Amino acid sequence: MIRILRKFFHGILFIAPVFLLFCSENPHELTVNILENQFTGSVKDTTLFVVEDTTYLITQRVSTRSSLRLLIGKAEGLEARPILRFADFSTVPDTATIDSAWIKLYADGFISSATSNLTFRATIYPVDSAWISNTDALWDDIEQNIDRSMPLGETDITPGDTTEYIFNLNSDGLDLVRFWADTGTVVGNNAGIYIDFNQADFLQYIYAINPGSGLPDPELIVAYSIANDTAAYRDTLSANFDAFIYDGEISLMNNRNYVSSLIEYNTLLKFNLREFVNSQPGEIAIISANIQVPLDLENSLVDDKYGLNPQVGIRMISPIDEDNVEVDSTAGRFTIISKWAEDSSYVEVNSNDNRKKLATLIKDHLNTSGAAEGFVISFLGSTSSSAPLTHPVDFYSYLAYFSRENVPIEKRARLVITYWIPAESRL
Repeated sequence: MIRILRKFFHGILFIAPVFLLFCSENPHELTVNILENQFTGSVKDTTLFVVEDTTYLITQRVSTRSSLRLLIGKAEGLEARPILRFADFSTVPDTATIDSAWIKLYADGFISSATSNLTFRATIYPVDSAWISNTDALWDDIEQNIDRSMPLGETDITPGDTTEYIFNLNSDGLDLVRFWADTGTVVGNNAGIYIDFNQADFLQYIYAINPGSGLPDPELIVAYSIANDTAAYRDTLSANFDAFIYDGEISLMNNRNYVSSLIEYNTLLKFNLREFVNSQPGEIAIISANIQVPLDLENSLVDDKYGLNPQVGIRMISPIDEDNVEVDSTAGRFTIISKWAEDSSYVEVNSNDNRKKLATLIKDHLNTSGAAEGFVISFLGSTSSSAPLTHPVDFYSYLAYFSRENVPIEKRARLVITYWIPAESRL
């Protein structure tokens, strides 16, 4: 029977001895005082190398997403198209005649591995079916809800960080805006627009609706006149609803694990934590822990603007070899992994605070009978820190991590544990 001593001294976890497998131990020892207490002993570092690893695909269907950015274009297997709705025409007088209209979008960076043909034509089409939320079932079959027989306007998209993209609406587009602005139009009949493209070699980020942020929103600009008034008027209307629809597939390499945004791959790592604890001659106190995952940078796609931004390590609840692995995604129950090694050869937990948090997750694991021995590495969603596996980030990156198969030991994922051994437990 494994027995865990639940005794703490100022936040330091003591663990009773619970045969060490695939473990490399740093032999340095230091005599220390723990906090303000005169507990003497030695501090050691040990490295546990991964004993099982794999990759899980989380999202496999076309998805929509409300976010800080909209995406349009294609890069490295991912395609994305925005959907927008402008529903507030309260500033346009009922007696106004809308003479022209155009939609303006603002660039917020791009990502591409292509070196040429960095321009594509984007076309606006009306959406036929009303949508309220960004996950409405109608987006499961996009083509049934887009009227491609009626293009409303188009423009060329070139990669940029500060570019403005202007779609001048044609007569059909202008009629649709007039329909939206008509006070007699039922709100549900304003189904919005869909922005499509044919071919693209880059993925352009566009600012989405960000109330109060000071950032530009997608805009519908209408120019109108009023009977018996010679003045020309113009109103700028911000979008009320937006999202982007995305789909795609990453070209995976053999003997690699993946962590990716949007096309959501997670890396699962198992370490023999209990066997390590069992190998100790007495009590130990885990002070901090660090996951280091060697990276195949040449076969990864890292967005220069957003970088690792960040990844998280989450405790697994069910075994790594199950078809559906459960994790503890409770708010705050993860550690941030977003620090590059100096030579960018691996990523690791990024601060002392997060390394202490990882030590706490290890404590929880060791205090839970039958718990799976491992962690899930996932991108953290920008909209919710409490459910990182269900909220993908709104930029596109994927990281190819070396698996433990057919690679030298220095390219295997490892868990570095710093722990304290009380003086009376030392051999």
